[in-house]
Amino acid sequence: MNSNERNLYRDLQEIRKLWNEWDPIGVCPSENDILDEYDFYLKPTLQLLRQTATTVEIENYLNLVLEEFMGFDDAYISHCKPHEFANKLHAWFQKLQKNINN
Repeated sequence: MNSNERNLYRDLQEIRKLWNEWDPIGVCPSENDILDEYDFYLKPTLQLLRQTATTVEIENYLNLVLEEFMGFDDAYISHCKPHEFANKLHAWFQKLQKNINN
């Protein structure tokens, strides 16, 4: 595995952890469990972050996932707080980029 593949694997694992912590459908019983429930969304999430998407753009993607793919209504989407998760993803990526550049 070359360094790009290692970095991709590391980043996807971290995004998986973040998605599992957010857990909008409530399937992750504990933070130490490694579940693949949200794996379909990991690469698109990372792609947005790498394209320097704003938190609003990330939130729009999360809203799309929650509504179109998961079938949630507006009230439940609001309950999931996608804005907070978008901020968390953005902050994580900014920190990662800062660590890489130092």
